[in-house]
Amino acid sequence: MTTTRPVPKAADYVIVGGGTAGLVLANRLSEDPDTQILVLESGKSITQDPRVQDPSAWTSFTRSGDCMAA
Repeated sequence: MTTTRPVPKAADYVIVGGGTAGLVLANRLSEDPDTQILVLESGKSITQDPRVQDPSAWTSFTRSGDCMAA
């Protein structure tokens, strides 16, 4: 299991799936600063991929095997 940060021992909400709907929900819930939200996503972390760091490179994910295009 790979995590980008330690998994908290408690959360107010656990969202399974970091797709569009899951992240929109997490964003809305996070408007309350007292709310703890945990988003779980399977797969390897690609946060250090240069394409993730460069917003103009997002289209390369649609041609890649790293991510599936919707």
